[in-house]
Amino acid sequence: MTVYSSKSQDVREVTIMPSHKWGGQGLLGVSIRFCSFEGANENVWHILEVHPNSPADLASLRSNTDYIIGADSVLHESEDLFSLIESHEGKPLKLYVYNTETDNCREVTITPNNEWGGEGSLGCGIGFGYLHRIPKRQFPTEQNDIPMIPSTLTTTKSVDGFSEVSLTSSPNLAEGIANISLNTGNKKK
Repeated sequence: MTVYSSKSQDVREVTIMPSHKWGGQGLLGVSIRFCSFEGANENVWHILEVHPNSPADLASLRSNTDYIIGADSVLHESEDLFSLIESHEGKPLKLYVYNTETDNCREVTITPNNEWGGEGSLGCGIGFGYLHRIPKRQFPTEQNDIPMIPSTLTTTKSVDGFSEVSLTSSPNLAEGIANISLNTGNKKK
């Protein structure tokens, strides 16, 4: 199969062996729904500031890194989410949320409530539109793009007033990251 990832915007080939023996229902173990990708990346709602003790705070929504990507009902327009929230006043509402820091999706149940003590029934700002789309995640493509791992800087010896300093990488997480030695020309005083 050829699979397109809307998150990384890459196409990859995968091999799947359909089987009833995997232990669950169906041949693949996934739900597949046909829907148009057109505009899918435009229909997200960015969680902005989350006020303390608000319904959004109690539902563990995270400021600036959470994006509402769906709900149990279809959301096509910016106003669809707000209509859904309004229709769930005082009732639990399940939302699907993507977080850019954890790179994970999760289900969030929130109960809109205009009486929580602050502004709005959720207690958070919500952004919609071009400036509030999920940012494209940058994946390392070359060895040089891999971030440095934590290191330890130690002075190992002093000869004739010169210090030898050694920078040792933590356990090797990526090929090509090695120990680095540096001789300093600074005399100890």
